[in-house]
Amino acid sequence: MSILHLTTREDWQRDDPGPYTAPSLAAEGFIHCSLPAQVVHTAHRNYRDRDDLVLLHIDPSRLTARLAYEDTSGHGVFPHVYGPIDRGAVTDIEPYRPTGKHDGRRFGVGWGLAGGVAIASIAEARDVARWAGEVGFDSLWISQSNAVDPVVALAAIATDDSPLREVGTSVVPLYGRHPLALAQAVRTAQSAWGGRFTLGVGASHRGPVEGSLGLSWDRPLGFTTEFLAGLMPLLEGRPADVDGEQLTVHGELAIDAASTPVLLAGLGPRMLDLAGRVAAGTTVGQCGPRTLRNHVVPRIREAAEAAGRPAPRVVALIRICVTEDVDTAKAQAREVGAFYSALPSYAAALAKEALNEPADLHLIGSADRVLDGLAAYALAGATDLRIEVVAPDPDSREATREALAGWLATV
Repeated sequence: MSILHLTTREDWQRDDPGPYTAPSLAAEGFIHCSLPAQVVHTAHRNYRDRDDLVLLHIDPSRLTARLAYEDTSGHGVFPHVYGPIDRGAVTDIEPYRPTGKHDGRRFGVGWGLAGGVAIASIAEARDVARWAGEVGFDSLWISQSNAVDPVVALAAIATDDSPLREVGTSVVPLYGRHPLALAQAVRTAQSAWGGRFTLGVGASHRGPVEGSLGLSWDRPLGFTTEFLAGLMPLLEGRPADVDGEQLTVHGELAIDAASTPVLLAGLGPRMLDLAGRVAAGTTVGQCGPRTLRNHVVPRIREAAEAAGRPAPRVVALIRICVTEDVDTAKAQAREVGAFYSALPSYAAALAKEALNEPADLHLIGSADRVLDGLAAYALAGATDLRIEVVAPDPDSREATREALAGWLATV
């Protein structure tokens, strides 16, 4: 795992191309560094309102100076480098600015609970929503597979007194639906939730579209573009008027509800461009911090800026398990990830992340290790974490839920 160091651009460039020497090396004998979960705290403690910072990602195995993890008088155990940092040990450099909305261990991002694809009843959906609200999650997300319909389920469990600020789908596949029917269901759910409903959608994948639905997968980007052109005005309470090559949408809905924001799932550049141009953001799964930082976030932000739209949301699915039995949890992660290996978009994202298998994206191990992993997604540009508990046994499931509740209770 990388360690991190915040510095100014001026200090980083001062000794280039020689080794980097921070001012603290002369003053204190070492260079202050952080673990991923500690960076937000460090930035707000020492660099509040600065706009000239860079964040260095450092590979400890490439350091020639001594690295020590030491207690810092009440702030916790931090990594310290006792000597210059070789520039070859710096694997990545990114601009960094404290968010101004620091909120403890939430890293300045939204925390959502991923209910997953296996919720089998409305009663189960209600229990999941109740727990998410009780422990302090900002949002709850339900996915679509072969269990409950997420739009229907969320409408059925709506309640005015839920502490959740947002509920949503992530994701509803577009193939097999029509914009008028989907918009009608969504605006009904939005009416029940009083403006707190967000619709996450995605095209789908070739296998289920051709194999289960018997539909053509020839032009998924064109289909998605036309679908959104018909869907978006309906969700905003306006009539739709689309005559496309694959879809025709003419109509208007008489449902009293707030407008519904849409997140479009996408990992490929053209789908991310579409999300940036027309949607409120994207929701991604099987996608690690490196891919977010180097591909997803810059691509969708550039598209949104070019279209004159607000900065997009990036909601990242992260599967976690707090456990001492790493091998058993990793075995289950392999079972979960096997499906994704055969899908080209996920295989490409895995290659960008430089990982061996989809299971490597699961955060497994101690509570501190999992928390550090979650922080890495926030540092990579995710605006929201969509956290799914994937545990092989009741004990590790309970340990993971207890860790989540503990982190959320600190703020």
